[in-house]
Amino acid sequence: EGILHLGFTEEEANSIVCRIDEDKDGVIDPSEFRSFFTPASLKLDRFREDLVATLRLTWKTSSEAFKFFDTDFNGTLEVGELRRGLLRLGLKATEDNLSLLLRSVDTDCSGEIDPQEFAHLFLGDWKHRETVRQIVKN
Repeated sequence: EGILHLGFTEEEANSIVCRIDEDKDGVIDPSEFRSFFTPASLKLDRFREDLVATLRLTWKTSSEAFKFFDTDFNGTLEVGELRRGLLRLGLKATEDNLSLLLRSVDTDCSGEIDPQEFAHLFLGDWKHRETVRQIVKN
């Protein structure tokens, strides 16, 4: 509720909360907030930039790249598919990076990445994370 007073729409606020709220209790406690902005999350930014560059050099569209990762053909990417796809691309991700990457991309908090969420990854669209960072800086 408090985040709505910062000018976010309800959808944006829910998306931000679900990505930071590790225990899914609907509340961002101080440890979850710190965890989201740790040095590990900053390393994720570099990893994510490398991933986006690799994806865009390898495929012309996000749907082509999504099909590469979606090995069970169910229309979503689970963490295991993400891990295996990254390894096939020659990108090694720590468990922390995988977890943070999933949290940063999974806007509906389903625990999986759908084609629309993957398209945001492919395009390098990090609107919510950058918006939260701006609030923290101010």
